[in-house]
Amino acid sequence: MTTIKPKRVVYFADNDNDGDCRKIMPSGSLTDILEENLVYSNKPLPKTGDRWIELVRLDDSEWTHSRESNWIVDRVEVYEPMDELSKFSLIAYCYCKYAPIKSELSAIVDGDRNGTFYDQLKPKQELLPI
Repeated sequence: MTTIKPKRVVYFADNDNDGDCRKIMPSGSLTDILEENLVYSNKPLPKTGDRWIELVRLDDSEWTHSRESNWIVDRVEVYEPMDELSKFSLIAYCYCKYAPIKSELSAIVDGDRNGTFYDQLKPKQELLPI
């Protein structure tokens, strides 16, 4: 049985940014890691100019909304492991610049991060017989 190895994508605040670009961790320490993802699909790796989708909590409950991040990918470095025992098929480091945008919040519907699946499904549901 073969196990599918995920791609590990790590987004960093580029050190060339003006101002403080680090995040506070729950422990109170600082990090320049903005986001980490494990990608199990054949989806292409991030490229220069991309923004990731960040999850947003409107209250203290679950993640309820998403939006485009205020960080934009400036450069990408990809490393492929030389050892077959590695946990990942590759690791991509995405160095990002802070470039704030006005991004609309999108409701997450049943795990659909950008809500588009529900929007596409809704017209089809209206055509189904009762």
